[in-house]
Amino acid sequence: MATAGDGRGVGAERAFAPDLSGAVGDTVLLDKEESGHLVRSRRVAAGDAVVLFDGVGRLRHGTLVD
Repeated sequence: MATAGDGRGVGAERAFAPDLSGAVGDTVLLDKEESGHLVRSRRVAAGDAVVLFDGVGRLRHGTLVD
C-alpha cells in the first residue's frame, strides 16, 4: 500500500530503519536496499518528507537529504 501523492494515497512515504532508538534530531542512514527502493521505485527525491519506522513501534518524521 502506497502512502504518497500522485493518486497513491496521502502523506509521506515510509521507510524501514531498524535502529531509531537514538534518532530524534539526528541523521538516519538507510541501508542500500531501502534507500534504493525509495528513490527508484517510490520516486522520493531529496527534500521530500519521509516517515521512518523500526518495526517495534517507533516512528520518526524526516526529510530525505541525499
